[in-house]
Amino acid sequence: MDYDLLETFVLLCENRNLTKTAELLYKTQPTITSRIKTLEEKLGYSLIVRGKGKKNVEITRKGGEFLIIAQKFLNLYEEIEVVQEKLSKTLLVSSISSLGSPIVANVCKKMAEDEEVNISIFTYQTIEAYELIAKKELDVAFVSEARNVNGVMCEPVFMQDYYVIRPCKNPEGIKKICTEDLDVNYEIYQRWSDDFKMWHDYKFASKKPRIEVDSCALLKQFLTNETYWSIIQRSNLLLLNQEMSLQIYNLIDSPPARICYMLTNYYPDRGNIYLLKKMKKLLHQYAFDNDLQLTPN
Repeated sequence: MDYDLLETFVLLCENRNLTKTAELLYKTQPTITSRIKTLEEKLGYSLIVRGKGKKNVEITRKGGEFLIIAQKFLNLYEEIEVVQEKLSKTLLVSSISSLGSPIVANVCKKMAEDEEVNISIFTYQTIEAYELIAKKELDVAFVSEARNVNGVMCEPVFMQDYYVIRPCKNPEGIKKICTEDLDVNYEIYQRWSDDFKMWHDYKFASKKPRIEVDSCALLKQFLTNETYWSIIQRSNLLLLNQEMSLQIYNLIDSPPARICYMLTNYYPDRGNIYLLKKMKKLLHQYAFDNDLQLTPN
């Protein structure tokens, strides 16, 4: 039985609307109608009832019975793909820049070591990533903002806290500090997320930092003496702390933890199902190994 026909029928049963189904599958409505008609002709009975000029449909009794079989077929297809894990050889990955290094880079490196797969890694902003995932022009993307976009599955995978850092020749472990003890005139500011900006504006009375950067590579260039400081997420702290001597502080009145989301298409290419599951597993392992907080599934 043709996978596309079954997929279309199951999705139509879930939302009972031809237009919605067409949008989710990025097909025209006539294509959806044609697929259902083809499936009905193969089976020899009607699956749906549609009123003239109406977009909503009703499932026939036999259609409801066949739905159970169709769902089993789709699950079987997925199981076959897991067994045939070597089928897919290419994975297109995107990440916002603040998650790309070291998190996504390390996960992709481990993936390449474990699997015979070609990986292409791109840097896209959040809006672009959602659009490309919906169009199946990317297989997986990592962002820090959850959005409701047709055809895109958005899963929280881990959270990470923030720390204050200063250059220091002789650091003394992790200390505690309050925002009241920080002079915004000497801050090297990086806008990690909208939630972080709201917190920062509130805590520092909307005072604008004199220096703002958009990457850790730039941040490092400005942390030249102990006067300057910055607030940084844990994953980037781990990387910077290997490259320079830093005094690290826990913020007493810290901003909300930053969540990393994994984006995939609701109906990914069947050959990539195994690799996407493997990437999620590796991401969880990386988060666990580096004391990042796993989000509940």
